[in-house]
Amino acid sequence: MTSGFLRAAIFLAAVIWLAGCAATREVKLAPLAVNATGMVKTAAPAAEWRRTELYFGLRGIGETGAEEDRGAWSEARWQRFLDEVVTPEFPAGFSVLDAYGQWKSARDGKIYGLVSKIVVILHAATPEDEARIERVRANFKTVTGQESVLRGTQSAEVAF
Repeated sequence: MTSGFLRAAIFLAAVIWLAGCAATREVKLAPLAVNATGMVKTAAPAAEWRRTELYFGLRGIGETGAEEDRGAWSEARWQRFLDEVVTPEFPAGFSVLDAYGQWKSARDGKIYGLVSKIVVILHAATPEDEARIERVRANFKTVTGQESVLRGTQSAEVAF
């Protein structure tokens, strides 16, 4: 059983490594090692990484919209935004979480409840990736007319 798990872990590591080879930008990977439990780990961090969370308010609670991109967003409209804007900027991958949140508008001082999506991106700490993130945020604000897309970024340890 353990050797089957070990083979599967090594195979998965190789697939991930090969997928990384197809990326449009070069990322230096640390050598792979397998610990006593068969888990694949990196021997040392290869590059400085960041974890960025982007918070997209899709609609206010009870809010409806006459225009396709304003007011309530359907799952299909959100998927189009991911396909047309986020994926081209981060083709190596990202994660999306459903959320509910509140925020106080700087425009009118009201507190709004929002059905939201959180996009989590693990990326290299490069000016190019910073610019990609800002393009995604700017696009959403332009399309929706919203004041902001909240961004949180922190250092991250990443192992594949």
